[in-house]
Amino acid sequence: TSRHIQYFFRKLSFQSFLRLEQKCYYHGQQQMVKLQSRKQSEELSKEVKSLSDQVAVGAVIKARGIKLEAFNGSDKLTDRSSRVKKMIVSLALVENDLAQKGPVRVYVRVKDPNGILLTNSTQRTFSVAGGEPMICSASREVDYEGKEVEMGIYINEITDFQKGIYTVEAYTSQAKLGEA
Repeated sequence: TSRHIQYFFRKLSFQSFLRLEQKCYYHGQQQMVKLQSRKQSEELSKEVKSLSDQVAVGAVIKARGIKLEAFNGSDKLTDRSSRVKKMIVSLALVENDLAQKGPVRVYVRVKDPNGILLTNSTQRTFSVAGGEPMICSASREVDYEGKEVEMGIYINEITDFQKGIYTVEAYTSQAKLGEA
């Protein structure tokens, strides 16, 4: 019987050792899985941030065909500064499915040949993406639904136009659209 007891304890201790080894192995595997999961989570977080940044860049509205035209008192195109009564900035907001849909205000800044900003009595300020406030010559709000939108913004009530080349810059509150 003492042999049986010794055999029983050896068998019991060997089985206990095996179970303990299995538990340690299982616990070690769990820790390894946790470390791998943490690494994968960090890598996925970085990738999501990178892709989010790319989407944010792609979501910015862009414009094409920015041009400035001068009109006389009869609403006819003119190239004589002495006859100019108003100007119109024409542009098209291009199609962008990623851009936020809804009302978008477009601001234009028109500068005369000396670089002086043209303003009228309805002077308005704006800022681009939280930057410094700027004064615009005129603005217009349009309903942007991700499709191309052609628009014109009138520059009225300017008393004196000089001979020369004028420049125009177009903006939204997100970014600069372009210049001509």
